[in-house]
Amino acid sequence: MNQFMHLAAVLASNSGWHVAKMGDIELAIRGSVVRKTPPISAFIPMAVLIASRLNRDLHIEGAISSTLLAKLSCELSPFVERYFGGHRVAITADKISSEIDVRPGKSALMFSAGIDSFYSLHLLRNIGITPDAFLNVHAGAHDDNLETWNVRLNNVNAVATALGIPLLTIETNFHRAYKEAHVRCHTFRNISAAIAASEVSTIYYSAAHEVTDLSFDAAKRYGLDFIDPAIIRSFLPTGLDTIYLGWDANRIKRTAEVSKMPLAFEHLDVCTNQKYQANRGPCDPINCGKCTKCIRTLIALELSGGLDNFGKAFDIVWWRKSKLEAAERLSASPHPIDINAVEVAKSAKIF
Repeated sequence: MNQFMHLAAVLASNSGWHVAKMGDIELAIRGSVVRKTPPISAFIPMAVLIASRLNRDLHIEGAISSTLLAKLSCELSPFVERYFGGHRVAITADKISSEIDVRPGKSALMFSAGIDSFYSLHLLRNIGITPDAFLNVHAGAHDDNLETWNVRLNNVNAVATALGIPLLTIETNFHRAYKEAHVRCHTFRNISAAIAASEVSTIYYSAAHEVTDLSFDAAKRYGLDFIDPAIIRSFLPTGLDTIYLGWDANRIKRTAEVSKMPLAFEHLDVCTNQKYQANRGPCDPINCGKCTKCIRTLIALELSGGLDNFGKAFDIVWWRKSKLEAAERLSASPHPIDINAVEVAKSAKIF
């Protein structure tokens, strides 16, 4: 039998971090919404990933509910074993209870100002719902580039202010404690952090793909977002619900809807070029326009007929001069979203 790693009780530090230790490994969370010591459930998913990689089992020094233990043991652990090719982690705890994590009935939309989160905002507002808050998490998408995160937070906060709702933030060290490409573990990192938001009982989470594209094989090849719904439910504590938005449409259709949203005209942020984001001036476009995510977004905006509304988000003059060359770069990508964008653009003869 594998030796157990112990996930210790959460402790607060003078710097505002809340830390749970596994031997000499520290998992840490802090943020504007982390107003009391987070439940240990916020640290368990990352602890399972770490234990699996180290070929160890996991003992939780604290109490968890029987429902959560069943999810972790029968859903999360087998998935981690098969997805990452690691050890199937056996999980125990000091105490198994039937208690429910009681939270205030507030909702938060995880929001980055990208296509998917703007589309989720569109879906909610279309049925008469405005989330109580936006939630933005730093869990590895920017590595340790806090300058980039802060620039982007200013943009997200502008959208929140326009809607009259607060922006809640959470920062973690999960990307340092568990080194893995963010695309392969972002669901664990982001949702685990969100569990620490004790005032939130409902999280709206944006889909990356249409429901018909969900696939374990695609997740193994391209990224965890191809199987998000199955993963999210596998470690949510009782009392916290996550609602998955946006799997009714592909990226082209989502962008067509976003192209009609005036807030997106001013604040759409899809760029993956961290250097550009950290160094761009106040008069520069929000997006570099040259990374693959920018290029496929520009294609979709042109297809929608709404590109001219996004002069603050992109250098449209550069795009019209360089889009053929940009499309050739995108066509070299193996990712299905990129391939689809190029195929649709060619069919529509926008090049």
